[in-house]
Amino acid sequence: MPECRGKATCTMGVGANYEWFRKFKDLPPGQRGPEYIEIKENIGRKLLEAFCRVYPHLTKHISCVKVSTPVSCQSFVRV
Repeated sequence: MPECRGKATCTMGVGANYEWFRKFKDLPPGQRGPEYIEIKENIGRKLLEAFCRVYPHLTKHISCVKVSTPVSCQSFVRV
């Protein structure tokens, strides 16, 4: 894929307290509301800040950040 040349992906795996997300577990992706989005954005911001402290030379190369939660994972692995 030509559009991916010169790009890389970094994945950070961290634990999260399921209780923070329990009330969203029965809602489908995209319909969990602004509180859920705010929690994800706050977590993502803190993780990105930590990443950039450890790898400051990579900061300028970050173009996209995605955050998954325990309920995100449940939604995508349900059988």
